[in-house]
Amino acid sequence: MRLVIQRVLEASVKVDGTYISKTGPGLLVLVGITHTDTKDTIKKAALKVLKMRLWHEKKKTTTTKTADGGEIEETKDEEPRKTWACSVMDYDYEVLAVSQFTLYAVLKGNKPDFHNAREPKSASELFENFCDELRKNYKADKIQTGKFQHYMNVGLVNDGPVTIVWDTDEKGDSDQSPSPINVKSTKGAPKKEKKKPEEPKTKATEENKTQEGKEAVSNEPTQTEKPTDNQKTEVTTKVNENETK
Repeated sequence: MRLVIQRVLEASVKVDGTYISKTGPGLLVLVGITHTDTKDTIKKAALKVLKMRLWHEKKKTTTTKTADGGEIEETKDEEPRKTWACSVMDYDYEVLAVSQFTLYAVLKGNKPDFHNAREPKSASELFENFCDELRKNYKADKIQTGKFQHYMNVGLVNDGPVTIVWDTDEKGDSDQSPSPINVKSTKGAPKKEKKKPEEPKTKATEENKTQEGKEAVSNEPTQTEKPTDNQKTEVTTKVNENETK
């Protein structure tokens, strides 16, 4: 079900040049019905229309007593008032519901196609059910309608303008928790090993590493080590002894 909900100062419907409906402030609701709609869908849509908060918070009134025992109501024009705080029922306004199958149009080139709209007979029944639900959950004298499957001239003065387009199967409704956006699943993904934090370097640590390096160098044998004076004398003496023999 697809609804176009407009906040209006007044609205009307003419058929064959004659007014069949007229309302003051309230809502003008264009109603499109599709093949999957049921009575449960209709109930949900009717309640949504009646509870949708499209008006400012109501002005506060105070009652004062007069000297002769009477009462006077005064309205305080306090600003700012909360926005989007009140429904059509809170203000005791009217609702004008008009069937409109063209809400389910699909363009094929430049020509609209209406195969997504429900066939007239069952759509008419569901539209009447929708209007009945509005009357049952609000006040019957506050609900007016157009004329189903007739050529109508619909007039309105949009207040704002405020226009809401709502589908009954639309996700993100207030009764449902919103689904996360752009969140990638991590199931089955290999776990990354966490790197151990490096130990903080201190002065004592640096000195120990330097001392260890020096000891390692001193212990390594050197191939270019030169003989000492004592070693030279011992070699010369042995050579002389061999010569005398």
